[in-house]
Amino acid sequence: MPSEPPAEPERTAGSGQQPTEPDILASGPDRPVFELAPVPVRARDPYAVGLANASLLGIGYGMLRRPRIALGTAGVSVILVILLATAGRNAWFQAVVLAWWIGVTVHGWYLAGGRLPRRGAAAPGASPQATESQPTEPAQPAVAAHAAEPQPEPADAPPTPPPPPPAAPPVLPANVRRDRLVALLVAAPVLLACTSLRLDASRIEDNAADAHRAGECDQAVSDLDGLWFGHRLADAPLTARAEDSTEACELLLKAEEESGRHRVRGARTLQEYAKHPAALWKGADDRRADLFLAEAGDKLEAGLTGDTTALSAGFGHLGTVLDEFTGENGGKDRGGDVDEVLDGFLGALPTDDACQTEKVTDWLAQRESGDDALDRAADVVPEVAPAALVGCGDALMADGTWEEARAQYRQLLDEYPDHELAGASEDGIERADLAIQLDNVRGLLSGGGGGKPEYCDNPAPYRGAKPYRGGGPHRAMLYGQNKHRSKLPSSWKAKDAKDAVVVICAGETDYGATVATCPYEYGPGNSKIQNVSFKNRRIPVRVYELRTGKLVEKTSVEIGGSSCPALLPYTYYDVDTGPPSVAYVTSSKSDVRAGYESLIHP
Repeated sequence: MPSEPPAEPERTAGSGQQPTEPDILASGPDRPVFELAPVPVRARDPYAVGLANASLLGIGYGMLRRPRIALGTAGVSVILVILLATAGRNAWFQAVVLAWWIGVTVHGWYLAGGRLPRRGAAAPGASPQATESQPTEPAQPAVAAHAAEPQPEPADAPPTPPPPPPAAPPVLPANVRRDRLVALLVAAPVLLACTSLRLDASRIEDNAADAHRAGECDQAVSDLDGLWFGHRLADAPLTARAEDSTEACELLLKAEEESGRHRVRGARTLQEYAKHPAALWKGADDRRADLFLAEAGDKLEAGLTGDTTALSAGFGHLGTVLDEFTGENGGKDRGGDVDEVLDGFLGALPTDDACQTEKVTDWLAQRESGDDALDRAADVVPEVAPAALVGCGDALMADGTWEEARAQYRQLLDEYPDHELAGASEDGIERADLAIQLDNVRGLLSGGGGGKPEYCDNPAPYRGAKPYRGGGPHRAMLYGQNKHRSKLPSSWKAKDAKDAVVVICAGETDYGATVATCPYEYGPGNSKIQNVSFKNRRIPVRVYELRTGKLVEKTSVEIGGSSCPALLPYTYYDVDTGPPSVAYVTSSKSDVRAGYESLIHP
């Protein structure tokens, strides 16, 4: 039998060998015809496209000749950046922008043909032997071993065709370097600018935070003012935090400014600062306490003048310090500072002004207990108040405010009846009563002059006057007859109610007893005669004892004098009707004195 030609070596799939031209051109029923696989050529380098897209301007899409996607990407990027710099300055929106940046970069790389190597696939250019030399563990050893056994082929089976040649890896275009350089020139400025701006913003924030923690908000605000729109684009959440920090610092600066003019207002602003989420200065609470203590000290000092409103404010500020600064939550207990301010206030009592001291002790005694360290202020009242009450009463007496003085003396007797100054208070009440009575009598006697004062109708006592007893003389105050008063001796008259014993209220003069009747000629040639009766002056009087204010005598006094003068003057109109038939005697000083003597020397 003729010998068969030797079998050609089989070409197994995955050998990595390209079919030769004779193989391809060979014809025959048992030999397939292969065509040369086209070698794909990429339009752009994936890494260049992805890097160009990292600029967020869609330039990578432009390199791929996709203008619509490029413009859309640039528009979305602009909108996102604007929102990030304005409304969305927070971490989650920044994460959205970052995700967009990564997505655009990866998408451009993918569209340009970039692929990640699949697990188990041969790397480009690796030999089949290298691939086969890496043993893999079958998932099911028994089945794999069975499958590995050679299977006999039928004798009449046609020869197995060789596998198709593997596709050639894409060939990079010749301008890869240029594309990557262009992409780098586009993306690098954006990335470098963003990175440098973020680092610069972080540095500014750190410096400002250090100054803020040290309480130097002027420096902190100055540092934060260095942030500009570029920082906002690069790190929007940081600039949002910076604005919060600036707001907190401005509160702190405002508090310091207000503290010089109005401490309490400054303390309120400091409290607002302490509640601000961006507050960093730990000394705000201590500063608030210092302001309250300083204001309390000033108010209590003003309260030493008797200003009860200032006293109330001062104790209120001390109470605020005791309530809010107890040392809890890591704060400092300021109770000792409160005691120091209170001791300074109490140590200033009594003051040089007894009435001011009395107002202070009065307020302290009436202050409601707060069950705190301030209640001990009331302990000083029994030590200081009695002397202040008496001293204030004496001062008011000297000033002529007798009713207020009497109230001071009476308060001591009511509150401290067993005190050693009780006797002085009783004397003070007596003096005040006399002063009040004297003042009242003076008021009733004022405006009398030639007429009768109100006292004559509504007499009032003055217990400080001497009694209307004995032979006298009893100094008197004469009202109603001013001419007669001027003729009385000075030893009979009192210039003031304080020196008087009696008040004489004189009525109108009337005719008294007839002393003599004398004829007088009148008319032409003295042809007519008129008998004229001369009478004493009769004056009704009421005598009031000033000590009791009682009417002690109601009578009339007659003032005599000389009668029947040689010439009797009279007045007539047109027709001489002659002299009057009745006329008063002519009274001298001695006659007037004689008339009133019985009242002065009873």
